[in-house]
Amino acid sequence: MTVEKLLAQVDEVKPNTYDENLKLTWLSELEGRIFDEIFLTHKHDLVDDGEGNLIEPTFAGYTEENEDAELLAPDRYCDLYRNYLFAMIDYSNGESDRYTNSMIMFNSSFNDYSNWYNRNHLPIQKPLRLF
Repeated sequence: MTVEKLLAQVDEVKPNTYDENLKLTWLSELEGRIFDEIFLTHKHDLVDDGEGNLIEPTFAGYTEENEDAELLAPDRYCDLYRNYLFAMIDYSNGESDRYTNSMIMFNSSFNDYSNWYNRNHLPIQKPLRLF
């Protein structure tokens, strides 16, 4: 799923007055967490930097210029993004009960995705050191 499609879904399901840049900031925070806590703890392929050099992947966040970018989690786990943005909207609206419910749903979605990723990707192994 692309960033643009996700934001459109969130606005359709949970109408709000927050501008797109703020939602992109929230989404970038979550994607950075996924990148650091899940993706970088597992083996991954190097990426081409556009000049033929293979480099470690990085995540710099989302802006209006890269709304066509694909999210890290596959489509079947995109509810984690929606639930997170719903929670941030509820929090910003001062709706503590709704925020609590949204965060419970987000945490469940995040754990489901994390567990799936851990089952399907090899973790980075630290070298074995013998005394």
